[in-house]
Amino acid sequence: MKFLLLAFLVISTFYGCEKKNSVEVVPAYDSIYLTSDNVDKQPQLIEGDEGKLVQIIHKEMDKNSQNEISLEYKLLINESGKVEKLLTISTAGIDYSNLIASEVSSWKFEPAVKNGKSVKSQYHWELTLPAEKEIDAGKFEVSTDTMPLPVGGMYALQRNIVYPEKAKRNRR
Repeated sequence: MKFLLLAFLVISTFYGCEKKNSVEVVPAYDSIYLTSDNVDKQPQLIEGDEGKLVQIIHKEMDKNSQNEISLEYKLLINESGKVEKLLTISTAGIDYSNLIASEVSSWKFEPAVKNGKSVKSQYHWELTLPAEKEIDAGKFEVSTDTMPLPVGGMYALQRNIVYPEKAKRNRR
């Protein structure tokens, strides 16, 4: 009886220790969480403060002695407008993903809509900042006799405006 039990343990250990692939296969997020090009109405932030997040990142920049930062993320939002996942696109040196994930976990979105239904979607969020620096007010003129104007005047500004074809077609 002991022999059978020992044989069973050896066989189950041998088959149970099968070598697994060490590379995780990540699902195609663009098919699960639709991009802005694939929805009729994009998600809109209704609860959450992007300004507060920027201030938090500024404080971390100061702690880490960073002069500038460039961050890019995708927030993956479910059908009810809650952020489910944070996908890092690019960071500059120090990874702020945990800090950002903590802050956006309380954000609420009006969900994206496709064919009249709420769908899972992506919200692109990026931030590029120089570090805050003290401004010496003595170096700037506070008042002036003439106001600045565009080179060539307002006519030159109007002449160079190009209205997008898509907006013309949609009469917007």
